[in-house]
Formats: sequence, C-alpha cells, structure tokens
Amino acid sequence: MAQLLAEVNIPVSMHPDFLPFTPQEFALVSVDLQGLDAFLQGLTFPGDISEPLLTARVRLLWQRCQALSQGPKPKAASSAPGISPVSDASWVEAFPKKLSPELVKSLVQRFESRYPSEIICPETMPSQRLLALTAKQIQDKHWKWIHWKYRMSEDMLEQQLLQRPAKMARLELEKIVFDEVPSRDVSAQGMGRHTMQSFLELQAVALAMCGAAHLHTLREYNRRFLSKAFERFPSESGLRAPSAQEALQADQKLWQGIAHLYNHEQWTLDNAIHEVVVVRSEVQQLLQPRPALPKFFNEVLRGGKGRERGPFKGAGKGKKGPEDRQRNQVNVGGLSLRLAQWYSGKGGERKNLCREYQWGRCKRGRDCKFEHLCGVMAVPGKPCLGEHSAKDHKVPSEGVEAKQLQSDALAVFAGSQGQGETVRVVSSSATVLQAQGGVPEKVSVSQSVEAPCEGPPRPVVGVAAEASAVDVTMMEPRPGSSSFAECLALLRSSGLVEWGRDFRDGQLWLEEPTGDVPCFIRELGVELSGRLVCTKETPFAFNGALWHATMPWQGERWALTAYTLPEVSPAALAGLNFPHQTVEIPRVSESVHVPTPAAPRFFLDICSGYASPLSQALKEHGVPVLSIDVLLDASHDLLQDAFYEKVLRICFSGKCSMAHGSPPCGEYSRLKLMDKDGPPPVRSPEFLDGLPDNTPVMQEKVLTSFTLLSRTVQLLMAVYQSGGHTSLEQPRNAMSWLEPVVRRYLQEVSADVNVVAACMFGMPYLKHWIFASSWRPLQALACVCPHGRDAHHKVLGQRDADGTYVSRQTALYPARLAEVYAEKVLPLFPAPAEGVQLSIPDAVACIPTRVEDVFSGLRPQLQRFMLENKIPNRLSAQTKEASTSPLFTEAEVSDLREIWNGWFKAQGHEAPAWDVPEGQPYALHALRKLAQVMHDPDEALWPALLAGVPTGVRHDIPASGVFVPVASSAAPALDEHDFLLCTGNWKGAEDDPALLERLLEKEVQAGFLEEVPDLQTAQDRWPQLAIGKANIVHALGRDPRLIIDPTVSGLNPACHIPEKFCLPGLHDVQCGVPIRGSSAELAACTLDISVQKLLEAVNFVLKATKLCRKDLERIIGLLHWVVQISPTLRPWLCSLYHDMERPLATNFSFSAFAWQQLPTCLDSDMIFSRTPPGTSIRVGSRLLSVRHVDVKCKADLTQVQFTGKRLWARVADPTTDRRKLSSLSISFLSFWRDWCEQPQILRPLNATPFEPLVKLAADACASGQNVGIGGWVEFPGQPRLWFAERFEVSDFSQWGISMQSPANLDIVCYETLAQIALVHVFATSCVGGRCRVRIPSWSDNTGTEAVCTKLFTTVQPLAAFVQQLAIHAWRSHVELDTSHISGCHNDKADFLSRWDGVSALPEEWLPAYRVSCALPVLWAYNHDIRLFPPEARLLWELPLNKWRELSQ
Repeated sequence: MAQLLAEVNIPVSMHPDFLPFTPQEFALVSVDLQGLDAFLQGLTFPGDISEPLLTARVRLLWQRCQALSQGPKPKAASSAPGISPVSDASWVEAFPKKLSPELVKSLVQRFESRYPSEIICPETMPSQRLLALTAKQIQDKHWKWIHWKYRMSEDMLEQQLLQRPAKMARLELEKIVFDEVPSRDVSAQGMGRHTMQSFLELQAVALAMCGAAHLHTLREYNRRFLSKAFERFPSESGLRAPSAQEALQADQKLWQGIAHLYNHEQWTLDNAIHEVVVVRSEVQQLLQPRPALPKFFNEVLRGGKGRERGPFKGAGKGKKGPEDRQRNQVNVGGLSLRLAQWYSGKGGERKNLCREYQWGRCKRGRDCKFEHLCGVMAVPGKPCLGEHSAKDHKVPSEGVEAKQLQSDALAVFAGSQGQGETVRVVSSSATVLQAQGGVPEKVSVSQSVEAPCEGPPRPVVGVAAEASAVDVTMMEPRPGSSSFAECLALLRSSGLVEWGRDFRDGQLWLEEPTGDVPCFIRELGVELSGRLVCTKETPFAFNGALWHATMPWQGERWALTAYTLPEVSPAALAGLNFPHQTVEIPRVSESVHVPTPAAPRFFLDICSGYASPLSQALKEHGVPVLSIDVLLDASHDLLQDAFYEKVLRICFSGKCSMAHGSPPCGEYSRLKLMDKDGPPPVRSPEFLDGLPDNTPVMQEKVLTSFTLLSRTVQLLMAVYQSGGHTSLEQPRNAMSWLEPVVRRYLQEVSADVNVVAACMFGMPYLKHWIFASSWRPLQALACVCPHGRDAHHKVLGQRDADGTYVSRQTALYPARLAEVYAEKVLPLFPAPAEGVQLSIPDAVACIPTRVEDVFSGLRPQLQRFMLENKIPNRLSAQTKEASTSPLFTEAEVSDLREIWNGWFKAQGHEAPAWDVPEGQPYALHALRKLAQVMHDPDEALWPALLAGVPTGVRHDIPASGVFVPVASSAAPALDEHDFLLCTGNWKGAEDDPALLERLLEKEVQAGFLEEVPDLQTAQDRWPQLAIGKANIVHALGRDPRLIIDPTVSGLNPACHIPEKFCLPGLHDVQCGVPIRGSSAELAACTLDISVQKLLEAVNFVLKATKLCRKDLERIIGLLHWVVQISPTLRPWLCSLYHDMERPLATNFSFSAFAWQQLPTCLDSDMIFSRTPPGTSIRVGSRLLSVRHVDVKCKADLTQVQFTGKRLWARVADPTTDRRKLSSLSISFLSFWRDWCEQPQILRPLNATPFEPLVKLAADACASGQNVGIGGWVEFPGQPRLWFAERFEVSDFSQWGISMQSPANLDIVCYETLAQIALVHVFATSCVGGRCRVRIPSWSDNTGTEAVCTKLFTTVQPLAAFVQQLAIHAWRSHVELDTSHISGCHNDKADFLSRWDGVSALPEEWLPAYRVSCALPVLWAYNHDIRLFPPEARLLWELPLNKWRELSQ
C-alpha cells in the first residue's frame, strides 16, 4: 500500500488514513466511483494542495487497487449451453452515467423558463435513470424506444427504494455483475387512462427537458394516443378498444418509426413526430378498433374445468375452496342466489347483516349486534331485507328462466300492463350469427293480451299464448341490410303502436362490462355489470346475445318487441304457440313524413328533454320545431358522428332562425362537490378534464359530458354563423361555464348572460338557470330570487319517493318560462301559420337546391345492378391479382346499356349510338349525348374528338367555356419555313439504336405512331411539317421509355391553347360549395394546412431572438395562403412587408474627418452614395440617426452637437439578413396565435349570402386637436340608428398610433374610422345574425372610398385604420360597398360628426337609437358580454377583453 501511495503522490500526512488497508481491502471500500464519495468526505486534506487534485489522486489509488484485486482474467473453461459470455460492465451498459446535480438543475430551470405554466414536482419529475437515458440518446442522436416499465418518476423511485430490502453484496460469478434495475409494473389487466397517461407524460417531460422536442408536440402525440386507446364503442357494434398490451406495442411501433426519421433521415424530433402521428396517421392505424369476442354463457352453464364445483372454475388449490365461496351464496328453489353482507339504512348508515342468521344458526337472538334480515339479492343491488332467513326465502312462482334464441338483433318498445316486483332476465343463445335480417316482405305478428295482473309479466322471448305482450317477428329476411336498423324501422313504421297509460321506471338493463349498474343473474349465480336504457315510447335496438332484463316499474306498462330469427320457419314458431297473422308492413323508404312548407324557418331545440317545453310552446304559436334528444329518439345521439354531422349540416343551412341548447349538466354540477352521500364527482373547477383519482368509468363520464357540451356549442355556433340566433342554458354556477369552448361561444356571440330564477316562474325550488343568448329580447327573462334561502324546498341531496334525486326534476322548465321564451323569440319567425314537429329528414329537405339531380332515377338502378352482380367484390379481387381482364362481361355491358337507354328516354332524348369510332377508345356518340342531357357547357369537345384531335397550330382548338380564356395571338399563322426538320436524335437514343428500334416498333404496333415511307411522302401529305427528336429515358426501377421532343422542331411554341387554369386555393373551394348547388352530403375536403402548422410557424417568428429575411418570407407566404379564407385580412400583411424590407440597423462610429466628409457621401434620401473614409459602410445603406438624433434630410445633421470625439450613428445596411418585427406585426401574429390556441369552431366554407335593404352614411371632421365622427343606418320602416363620437388626437396614442397635429392632416384616417363605426352599428343591429352581408355605404372622401374598396394600403397611419376595418369586416361577415357622395348631400352624417354632444338634436335623431362607438369598442373589437340582472352573483367570471383589462 505504501508503494501505491507514493506512485499516486498521496501526501505523507494522509498516509495513516490508507496504510491500515491492503490493496484488496481498499478496492472493496466502494463498488463504484460514486460510492467512493462517502469515504472522501471523512478525509482531512492538507491546505498546501488543492482539494480537487487530492480527490482525483485518491480515486486513482482506488482504481489501482481495483486492478490489483481482480488479477489476470482467467479463460472460461466452458459455458453453459445457450448462455454467451457476459462483459464486465455494470448497469451503465444499459443506462448511461447519472447526470450531475448541476446539470439536472439547469435542465429543470430551462424547462420551467420555456414552459412557465408547467409544475415540476416529484410526481412529474422523471427519474434519474430515465432522464440520463433520454439525455444520452438525444446527445448521440440515436433514439431508441424506452420501455414503459422504466418510465418512472422521482416519487415512484423513492417509494420503490423504501420498499426494497437491503442491498446484498455483489458477487462476481462467471464475470456477471448483477444490478437490480428499478422498474414499475406494467400490468396488462385493468390499466386505466390515468396510468397510461403517466407512462406517456413522463417520457414527454423528459424529452422536453432535454430540449429534444417541444412539449406541445409531445402532448399532441399523447392526446391522440390516449383518445384512440380509450375510445368507447356501443356494445352492439362488436368492437372494442385496444388492450394495454396492444397499446404498449403500438407505442413501440410508433417510436420506432419516429426513431428511423430522427436517426437516419436527420429529421428533427418535432417534425418526425408530426410526420408519423399527424401526416401518416399511424396512431389511428395501430390503435384501430378490435373485434370484441362475445361471452359464451352457454358454456358456463355446462360447467367449468373443475368437476362442476363452480360456475366458472374448478375447486382450485388455494385457501378458499367451495365451502368458502358457498358462504356468500344460498341455494333456494334449485337456484344459487347471492347474499348481501350489509345494506344502507334510512340515514345512509351502513348496517351489517348476520351471516349465521341466513342459515338459521344464530343463537344470540336479540343480543346479536347484527341485523336479522334476509340478505338474498332479489333485485340488482338491493337485498330482500325480509324478516326471514335466507334459507326460508321464497322464489316467486313466476320466476323467469333464461331463454336461448338464435337472435342477433332485438328491438324493444316499452309497454305491458302490471306492477313489477322483480327483475326479469332474458338471454339469447351464445351462438351469435351474422346479421342476415333486413326489411321483410311480410311480417308475422302474434298478439295476445290478458287482464292486468299483479307481479312481473311473463318473459317476452318465447312466450306462451297467454303472455301479456305483443310480439312482432321478422320473417324472410333479405341479405345485405342491417338487422338492428331494420328492427327500429319496423317499430317506427308498423302502425301497431298506441300510447298507453303512464308508468314509472321499467328501464331496460343491458349487459356491459364497463357499466355501473349491477344485476344478479340467477341462472349463472353471478352478478354482471350493465347499464340502463330508457325504452319508454322510444324504440331501442341491441344485440340479443347480451344478457338483458327489465327493471321494476309502477303503473300500467306494455312492451312491443321485434326480433330477427335467422333460419326459423313458421312451423317452428307455431310450435312455440305463436298464432300467426300475416300483415303488410310499409318499408322504411315508404314512411310518410310530416308535410311542411318549402324551406320553412324553424326552431331547433337541442337536448330538448322528454317533454320539450320550449318546442311545445313555440308549436302552439305556429312555429315549426325540430326537437333533438335521445329520450325522444334513440337515433338522436350526438355522440355518434354520423348523426352529429347530419345535424351540423342542418344548422349550416341557414333555415334555422333560433336554436336553443341545454346539454346535460349532471357531471358539471357543483352539487356533487357538496353532497358527500350522492354520486361521486368526476371533475372540479381545478380539474375540468377529470379528477386525478378518477376510475376509467368516471373518466369516461368526463369525456362523454364534454363531448355533448362541445358539440352542442358547435351546433349553436353553426346556426349563429348562418344567420340565426342562439341561446345556451346551463345552471347558474355549473362548471360548464368554465370550459374554454363555452367561453369562446360567449365572446363570439357577444352574449347576454341572463340569470333566471325558477321561483319567479312557478317552480318551488331555489334554482337559477343562465340563458346565454345573442337575441337581446331574451333579457326579459332575467331575474333573481327575492326570497330567502329557506323559503324554498331543498334540492341538495334530496330524493323523491322513487329514489330519484330532486335536482333532476329542476331540469324541466316551467310552463310559464317556456311561454315567455316563445313570445320573445316569435319575431324571428315571419308569418307563423301551423306549428309542426319536424323530423331530421324533413329538416334536410328544407335545404334549398339550385340544380336538379338528373341522376336521381338512374343511381338506384346502377347500385342494384352492381350489388346483384357482385361487381365491387370482383373489382377488389382483380385489383389484388393485378388482372388485365375486363371488369364486365359482354352480357353485363349489354344490360348496362339498356339501363342507360331507359334513362335517356326518361330524360326526353333518344337512345345514343354505342359504337366506338375508329382511332378512339371511347363511345364518343354516347358521351356527347350524356353531355347534352347534363347541359355541359363544353359542347365543342365531342365534335373535335370525332373529327380528330386538333393540335392548335392553326388556332383550331375550340374553347371549352369552363376555364379562364386567353387572348388569341395576333401573329399570323406559321408557314412551313417556321418549323425545323431534325435529322438526328438525342444522345440517349443514339447510344442504343437497337433499343430505340424495339421501342419504336412497340409504339407502332400499339397505334400511337404511324410509319411513313420517306420525307417526300410526309411533305406531300401534310403542308406544314415538323420533325422532332427522339430520346430514351432511363429511370431507376422502371423500364426504358421512349419520348418524342416536339419543342426542338418549333411545334410546341406554335400551338395555341385558348384557355388556361390555375391550381385551386381556399377561395376557390369556398366558391365551389355547395357543389353545383346540390344539397347532397360531401364526403371530405382535405386542406394542405393545419392549425398546428400555422401555430408552429407563428410561434417561431414571435419567439425568435435572431430573425432573418427568409423567416419573414416564409410566414408571409403561409399567411397569404391562409387569408384566402377571408381576403379582407390581407391589409394586415403590409406591416410584415414593411418589416421584411426594413433591415436591422447597426452602430457605426465616425471620426472627426469622416464626420466633415459625411454630407458629401449622402444623397437627398440619406442613402450613402459612397463609403465615408475610415468606415466599412456599404453603398446603398441608409443613415437613420446620429447621437440619438433622428435624421431625415441633410439639414438635420446640423442639429447634431459635435464634441470632438467619435460620433456614433445608426445605419441600416440593405445587404444584411437580420430583421425585427414591428409592434403592428407582433399584434397581427399574436392574433393568429390566439386564434390557433382557442378551441376551433367550425365555419361554413360559403356563408349564406344576404343583401339587406339598408342605407348607410358616415362622415368625419377634424380641426386642431379635436376629431368627430358621425353616421347613420336606416332600415325600411324603422327609425334611424345613429352614432356620434368626439375624440382628441392624443386618444390614439394608447393604441400605439402616432397621429399628426393638426388633425385635418389625417382626415382620411378619421373618415375610415367612421366607416368602421358603420360596420359596428350594422353588425350589432342586423336581425339576420352573422351571415355574409354586403352593405352599400356612402362617403364624401375619395381616399376613404379607395381604401374601403381595396382594403389595402402601406401608408402609415392609414394602414392601421384599414387593418381595423378589415378585422371588423372579417369577424362580422360584413362587406362594405363604399360609393362616393357629394359633401353637400351628406349633410346628415356631417351634422352628426360635428355635434358637440350637448346641443339639442332634431326629432329624427332619437336618443334611444344611438349606438355607442367609443374608441375602445372600435379599436379592440369589444365582445359585449353583459350580465342581466347586473346584481346577480356568479361563482365564475365573465370572459374579459384586452381593452377592459387595460382599463382596469
């Protein structure tokens, strides 16, 4: 040891600390360098040598001792079969070296600075191993997928270390060093959304902390992944979401694809994630729905694997055997019934049942502390609680046995008489057949009714003749139809339904693994989870293979049930005592809708409720109504995309004058946060997206409630944007008012937040609603409760007689409230006549069409022909086989031509000729006839093709009349001397003459080329001749291709095409909707831009510390494409153009001599014509300031004080690439950033056009420091709306605008401000809502007329005013059509602009019709959200605007 101490230069004063050790012993002081730090802390270092140097020497000593203790490496004699030698490395091989505390601290600080809203705590901080592994892979630019089990937080790691036993000493066996890597359990069973989200979130934070990708990009990956991994599907769909193991494998595949782009293609991680997740949509592919396997309960009934000792398993070898399981069950009447262990008393307290009493063995009598009541689970979730033991429990003689029917679809319509006491359970066979049912040609009906009876009704599946039910059995099914849909259609269209007396409860219980309502199945002896479905007067279809039951009811009830029974003969039904009677049932397509007038203006009631009070009140006033609620029709499910898109199309049609939405608020109620005994809350104001401890079932409720709320708001916004008005109702302090999508709605419609007290309309509860509406007359509903809190019945935690919470009853509007609502919205419906209830098909039929669908009669015939001959299957097979055989046979071609001939005759035309002209591959005569029937404007195409394809050399190509015309060239026609006769070919053809010969021969045989004997023959045949050159193109992976170049001979330049076309943009898409005026649904429209792409580009420019010209060019090009949505926003681009052409200034210093020569180096625009002596200023640069004095001309140089020292000046060099954003550009880009970050609201591509009969005029006056604007808006038969405002020049400075003094120098700006006020007055008063409006405006200023028409200028400060006019026009969908009016005729607007605000006004200007146009309203576009009554109290704040926040 002494020799080693001398070799590593350990000071003699420290030797006593090391000499007691041998080298082998000192080598075991620590197993690694990190563990050696504890030994170093106990040493005393001398002061003459630095401590870091001595620390390094001690570590070197330890390494020397390690090398001596290991000795020479012996050769392994042999290895075990299948085990390869292992290296000496520790866990550092798999996990990189731990990051230093300083580095981790810097990563956390940088993360918090980039994402200030993110909170880093032990629960969200990635563990040291995860962070080290991530940093190492990013540093090496070699990413590999990290398994979920290694994604741990610091808190998880600490908890795991506390639970682990003490670490054992390391042993080296066969050079293997074991290291127990901390990991978390990745269970494939029962993984909830929160757990999976933690796996994904920890990796996202680790990557963002290491600067690999933006946190928003990673969160977008997580959001898409979780939404698909936990997607819910109806039980009847037969689909399920991916399992946890499948999700893990999908995450691995996704990151492998991302790693390939990142590692090998040199992509950034942000772009790689965006490519894989968004562009390629691989998340949807890897996490697509899986088929759900049915539960085969018939196998369960036959017993399990364990000698029939249990319903599911054998006896097993665990501690709990059959005797223990039987303690929770009792055999009654041959059925194994489950026993409850406790029940809830009247006060909600838990009371335990005596288990010994259940078998009659309790000897404690009255001294027993447990309840002596029957614990048999008679109904789902409720014990019997009779005063008898479980073994004495009596099963009703009407007990139901499970029926096994081979039924794949079943539809129920609530009905039968009787008072239900128990639950009846019905099951169909586990053998689920494929749906073969359709609309039957005939339907067998069996009907038998008996007198009302006490107790439960008989089962409706396989009933006897005396059953109290009406059964409709679908016979002779046609293939190719959905049996579920046809069952529902059968119930709706059968005409057998008559409304019975009212009854309560009696819902359908349906088996569902994730349901929250248990039901005990006596046949199985187990309790299954399910959900309740209301079938009262509402048909509902479901899979008959699922267990289902009818809940208890009160009153008179009957049921109508329709089945699909594949391969069941009438004889088999007769054997089940079905007396058959054949009746004709109308088809679904023949069902008659309510007759309505053409394109009526109707009222839309979204989530109307079962009673639909608002719809009923408006129907009584003669208004057509469309009520949507799943309680009215099971197909009215807004969670289903197909139905939601259909309603969305109706809302965008412009035929809805008023829409009201009241989505369910149960999961947004604050009462759940206060009532501890009621249903548990799933969200809170702090956790709107769900509480952290939510179960998967609770989180599903969060997603469902949010989807219903957001889709209702979207439908209301669609109505508002299409010219109607809307109202949204929720409880006063519901958490739904905190959702961003709802707050966006309040801003977009400038809503009146009307608080409505229930007691003021006859409801005896302390209840307040909020009606947020764009229709101002609804302010009449606003009121607050004038009574005390104890003057009303309590709602919190209260239940009625049947156990339903009283708070649910308050969701139904009182009749008086509905009547007042109807009276206030009635002016929106012109000339109401007869109120009718519209259906969804009726509303779709209201959408106007401008072009007749000429193929409406032909399309069904072609579809039927294709299906009968299985053409789609044949096409798919030929595509897979790459077959070249014809798709149709000769007989099928003849049949198709007969179908077309019949259609042509129905259109009043003769049948066309089907022959194919020589030299053409198509039947041109038939195509010409089709174009005539369709009124195709391109009439010249078919004669030109029949005559021969024209070349255009002689201007012989006819115009189509469809594309943009091009002016004909004035040059004379070319003669034969203007063309070249080339004698050779290009190099590619000359190098391989044999290949050229083969390719030419192939083209000649195909008929594309014609061989001519010699040049003289060709010249005799064609007066004008041009001979080009041939070439052979070789492409990788393709066969050689022959091309003929006609350009070199002069042929192509001589061709004249009379039309041209351009690639379509967003504006062209807008003009093309609806397509040819058709009301048919469009499949999709994909645009080459996304909100995320725009947001990334805008954020990059706003956050860039060093901005270059290329960056501005890129964002300008992107915004040019985006503003095609609304060209009125183009004026805002001028500020970006200014910034792009304004280079960043640089400081230069001038000597005394250079300062004296400076005027000779500048021109009149202060641009350097030559370089000043002693400087590096480039020619063409502009001088901006000297010694902080702005210079605009040479005379300003005299204002600079010369001190004899060097003078510093700012010079803008046009050759520099650096740029800086101005305040206006930052404001414009911030607008787009806020627009991208807000919840996106769907907008119509082509808004409803509207040109109202209105007159408008505005004027402005300016003198000194004072500015005045005034104007008026006049609708026919109404008093004039008017405005008059006075400003000072200094008022504009707070908005960053520098105006000149005196004010008349900027009169064009103030005239433009008056036009802005006109748009504001019209937009806030027009009854038509927010449709596309073009209003004629008058102005007596030519400059204002020009900028209002063009909406573009680069002159400041006029550009700022034009930008505000553009933003007002865009948000209000108002387009100004400004025309000139002489000043002498604009006297009314001139008078208002000069009014001092105090003097008396003429009678025509009524004060009640004055509209406020204060500068904050005009400049910040205030969303006027007001609370009525103002004294109402809210637990949430109304969304404020920036100008309000500034004023506060």
